[in-house]
Amino acid sequence: MTIKYGNVDDMYWQGDAAHFKMIEDGKTIDCRVSREAIKDLFGDPSDESACLDAAKENFEAISDKALHLIKQKRFETDGSLCVYFDDL
Repeated sequence: MTIKYGNVDDMYWQGDAAHFKMIEDGKTIDCRVSREAIKDLFGDPSDESACLDAAKENFEAISDKALHLIKQKRFETDGSLCVYFDDL
């Protein structure tokens, strides 16, 4: 199994989460980190833009956790992956 990190510059905000990509054996996995996780671990950003900035600043830590969750096959029913506050 080969897993690669996506690009921090491709991270974007939608709904109530920062979205990013990981790649497992050539297949793109849609990933997200919840606003709750960002607030609990990286301060209490005041708005969506600040939450996205905090997620980008901590992209490596978030991606490391996503990597761990991929290895555990902790996917959502739609095949995506969400990093929640209790995952970090």
